[in-house]
Amino acid sequence: MRIAACTALGLTLAAVVAHADAHLELTGDVAASAGTDTTSTTVATAHAALGIAYARTPVPLVRRGLVLGDDSTGSARLWLFTNTDADDRDAIRADVSALALRTTRENTQARDGDAGWRRGAIDAGLSARGAGWSLGGRIAYQPVGSLRDSYWRSGRDVTASTVAFSWPAAFAFGTTDSRTAFGALDVSFVSRARPDVDLGMDVDVALRFLRYQSARTTVDIFRFHEIEFDGPGHGATLATSSTEASDLAVDVASVDYHLLDHLVLATHGGLEVVHPLATFTHDSSPGTGTLDGGHLTTARYWLELTEHRAHATFGVGAGSWARLDPTGGGADIGELVTASADWTHHRVELRGDLQFGQLRRGLLGPLASASLAPVGTHLDIGRGTVEADVHLVRQLVVASTAWVERSDRDDPRWSVPASGELATHAGAEVSARWSYR
Repeated sequence: MRIAACTALGLTLAAVVAHADAHLELTGDVAASAGTDTTSTTVATAHAALGIAYARTPVPLVRRGLVLGDDSTGSARLWLFTNTDADDRDAIRADVSALALRTTRENTQARDGDAGWRRGAIDAGLSARGAGWSLGGRIAYQPVGSLRDSYWRSGRDVTASTVAFSWPAAFAFGTTDSRTAFGALDVSFVSRARPDVDLGMDVDVALRFLRYQSARTTVDIFRFHEIEFDGPGHGATLATSSTEASDLAVDVASVDYHLLDHLVLATHGGLEVVHPLATFTHDSSPGTGTLDGGHLTTARYWLELTEHRAHATFGVGAGSWARLDPTGGGADIGELVTASADWTHHRVELRGDLQFGQLRRGLLGPLASASLAPVGTHLDIGRGTVEADVHLVRQLVVASTAWVERSDRDDPRWSVPASGELATHAGAEVSARWSYR
């Protein structure tokens, strides 16, 4: 099976390189900023990014991948191991970005050695995609998390190496106007390490059973997404046991529907199972064993409305929320609301993003520390960001940004590591950015 997958991917990539529609795309950014945040008095950053892609314009469905049927636009067809999303593009891509930070005067709680230029973040990736098959790799130093992560681990001093693979629907049947696809798989392996410390490997598997697509509607039936996280102490007694946590999300149905050409409604519903860190006892067979401790099962639901206009985009969403706390010892559930806006007028662009949720501690795992907040504890967590960009000339932008966040997560860009307790962080900066597109 792996030989067949690699062969199919190789053939589609060869088609990308050889096809007359393929073209080179180059992007670049150089930026410098100065600002302040609550963990230090003044912060300066330097950032650079470069991306290159050799891509084709989206291939019409009547000619994409392995397709059986006549050339009539409205006739029924059968696609085998081919992605049938209308905007799917074949491409070979590479990108790299680097961020450096300098704190000119530290908070008194700052760690020794943090003064002056500090290590920032590096992110580089290489990927190839054809007819829905894709293979990619990425390496990131000090990856930055977000409020939507299912496990709130810090990326401070961490190097994360990722290998990801996508397998398109086994077969799809229908027309270019509407079709039904069966089976699609995305798998990634993320190895995490600090200097001289192996933090283990996470496995992320997403499986979609059935998808119906038309010009205005996409419906997924039975979507499974499971992430298994290796916990602290991985490798110490790997022959017999290790520590693991997991998050399994099952969407019974997921719908994206265009109410109007510019208005999209997205919703899904199902259940989520969160398992805090526990001891995984290995059996004699590879990959099998028993995970100690209990798990937390909760309803999973989401509703989001997005409006796309020529010079503006607005979105609001609300639904369930589940996560593992930064230690991995506790599982929390609750509700989350989001709002975003992006508005452009001549040379000015305004952006805003808000996420706010209420969580309650639903379960403590067998490895939870005694200091961890008990079951029933309520946590108010959120982040808000506003940004104003002024385009001085076509490629030069001056941007002003302000943000505030209340959470217990750690961000590698902050001078002082988070303690694991709820705390409020805030900051503001002004930056100059030159972009090539």
